[in-house]
Amino acid sequence: MSVFPCENSLYAPDQLYRQSDAESFGARSLVVASDEQWRHVSVRRLTLSIEQSIVAALGFAEFEPNGPELWASVHTAVSDFLYNEFANGVFAGDAPSEAYFVACGPETMTQADIDNGDVNVVVGFAPLEPAEFVVISIAALAGAPSPDIGVLPRAVERWWWKSYLLIASEPRCRTAREGNWRGDRGMDRRSFLGMAAAAGAASALIRPAALAAEPPPKARNVVLVHGLFADGSSWSEVIPRLQAAGMNVTAVQNPLTTLEEAVASAERALALQDGPTVLGGHSFSGMIVTEAGVDPKVTALVYVAARAPDAGEDYAALAKQFPTPPASAGIVWSGDWAQLSEPAFLHDFAGDLPEEKARALYAVQAPFRRSLLAGKTTHAAWRSKPSWYTVSTEDRTINPDLERFMAKRMGATTIEVKASHVSLISQPDVIAKLILEAAGQA
Repeated sequence: MSVFPCENSLYAPDQLYRQSDAESFGARSLVVASDEQWRHVSVRRLTLSIEQSIVAALGFAEFEPNGPELWASVHTAVSDFLYNEFANGVFAGDAPSEAYFVACGPETMTQADIDNGDVNVVVGFAPLEPAEFVVISIAALAGAPSPDIGVLPRAVERWWWKSYLLIASEPRCRTAREGNWRGDRGMDRRSFLGMAAAAGAASALIRPAALAAEPPPKARNVVLVHGLFADGSSWSEVIPRLQAAGMNVTAVQNPLTTLEEAVASAERALALQDGPTVLGGHSFSGMIVTEAGVDPKVTALVYVAARAPDAGEDYAALAKQFPTPPASAGIVWSGDWAQLSEPAFLHDFAGDLPEEKARALYAVQAPFRRSLLAGKTTHAAWRSKPSWYTVSTEDRTINPDLERFMAKRMGATTIEVKASHVSLISQPDVIAKLILEAAGQA
């Protein structure tokens, strides 16, 4: 364990975890103690609680191959737990991005780690007092488990690890430091506290799925938001079908300038609704749905091949954990503004539409500003609102596996359609039916 006094110093998270082997404390003590071991006690207690909760929640890693899909799942599991702690007031900071960070991927492990089945997770958080930050590093074993190895993950050079291993349910577990075997010695107070913390982590993981099981409240209003390479007319096939079902529909014209301005445009539309409202988004506008969906009028969220980030999450970093979709190569920049080239639009964005229709849509696509891509959501409405998600299996604009991952993470009611990125145009009956279901009208 390393302690770095930094009362007057600031470090970027990536600098911190690259400098430390396992754990970094950037803390000051409010009480001057003569014995160094009693300094930063409250911070250490919080660190141990978080550390043990995360370790206990990552047991599933042993059953998965070590690769991008596992890293994304680990990132999600840890982020869900920390978000729950943030919501309960455990950390300092006004937004999740100020309170904690999670890193799990090529930036936290070497090729040798990957080959050895080691999944390294780096977590940083800001305690309320008396520390500025804490950074911890945890490793889990990936891959199919050996019959002789228990399913509990292992830690990297943790001074408490041998004691924690005592709560393992398997008869034998291995310490990472010594590589030897120790038997289970039964339950003690530390074991009990560790299991209680692990239960808290587990509840954070299953909470979104429970929302999907609840019947949706009835709504008569629908607000729809378009994404990149489009305008409000991208919903023109869905809108008449919803109106025929008695729905009041509003299509937002996304300014495509900054995330804040895009969210504000949706919020203005929501302010005009006279009651319960379904908020739906396609493609990039899933960011807007995720942020603006916390509005009290919104009773359900619908994502159509859309981004669905967590609060404070770097969507670009998440997307990099999946193969890059072909459409990305077709983005053409002119200064700070960009749009999709015609070949990419016809083949990778709207590949299942008749060419004449696709060319007409290409002509009306609105350019987006570079600053739009820099925005991060500060809320994750899908954590508290029932959600529906449509995966486009032939999508060449957002990787379908990334869509599946996001849908699963938020516990959304999910359907898959054999469609390009614009299923709202090529299969409007399916999308309209899903929105009506979210509105409690199906």
